[in-house]
Amino acid sequence: MIKKQVKNIFGFFAIILLQTIKRYFKNDNKPFINLLLHNGFHPSVVNNPSIVFNNNISAAPTKYIHSYAKFAIKIISFCIRKDFCRNWQWNLFRNIGLLPAYSYDAILMLGRYKYTEIKIPEATLPEEKILIYSVMIGDYDVIFDPVFVSDNCDYILFTDNVNIKAKIWKVHLIQPDKEYPDKWNVRYYKILAHKVLPKQYKYSMYVDASIFICGDIRQLLKFINEDSKFVLFKHSANNTLLEEIDACIKQKSINKEILLKQYNEYRLNGFSDNSGLAECGILVRDHNDPSVKNAMDIWFSEYDKYPMRDQLSIMYAVWKSNVDYTIIDGSVWNNQFSVVKRHKNDN
Repeated sequence: MIKKQVKNIFGFFAIILLQTIKRYFKNDNKPFINLLLHNGFHPSVVNNPSIVFNNNISAAPTKYIHSYAKFAIKIISFCIRKDFCRNWQWNLFRNIGLLPAYSYDAILMLGRYKYTEIKIPEATLPEEKILIYSVMIGDYDVIFDPVFVSDNCDYILFTDNVNIKAKIWKVHLIQPDKEYPDKWNVRYYKILAHKVLPKQYKYSMYVDASIFICGDIRQLLKFINEDSKFVLFKHSANNTLLEEIDACIKQKSINKEILLKQYNEYRLNGFSDNSGLAECGILVRDHNDPSVKNAMDIWFSEYDKYPMRDQLSIMYAVWKSNVDYTIIDGSVWNNQFSVVKRHKNDN
């Protein structure tokens, strides 16, 4: 009980400190930017500090005091990392003008300790309009507008939630198939882009609802070329399907017999399980390319057969379809373009 009270006091103190220095986030000065960087703030914040307060900062001038800023930022960073700023304190965050995404999940401001920078190839971006889309069915997640809006891109959110309000995401209301669970319906829209997306788009990027867009994510389209029509991210922990299955078994998160049945079926079909493993929080596709459509049809068919985790069947679908693809060596959950947020029920 005492430990909880101490956390609440520290969390409240961190919010007060953030309020006292919020005008510093408007100052374009290197000492403050370096201060954010050295204390673990995400590069999206470091490169554009004003996004923390959604540019809603008083225009009144204020003197920058580096020693005080250093003290405040260290305390704020410490309290956020230790998870002292949660629950009832979110409303206080909102009251000081913090961007809704950051007030919902303050850890989004941080992440440098596990941040990886994606190396983008030298290439020309397509002239066609690009669709960035996400899917949220049910009441499992909270969706936030991107803090960075890429040029020549449209943003669409497929959802059955009539209460969703967004400025950047264009909400497309859908009717999920009630015979199947929400996760199955999400995978339908996630995987079968060539069947569900408006016909005018050639290129698309799927972004999981648990991912917060904080950079120019359009740059990932530079991985698409004549030799690569489908782009995924490397798995953060495992290199093979068997390793992922072993991890699931240890976590007791999925039925062991079904997992092994799926794996043995793939091996009998000739799948060698030596092509690496991908995480599927972000998918970049030339989604109307015949080989990509074939891969997605196979992938969804396998997920429909084994509806546990879609990443258990993605590399099998890629292998069976012989689609040209690229796996990005970097974290899908924390890079210069995106960062994972808490699920709604984690708060």
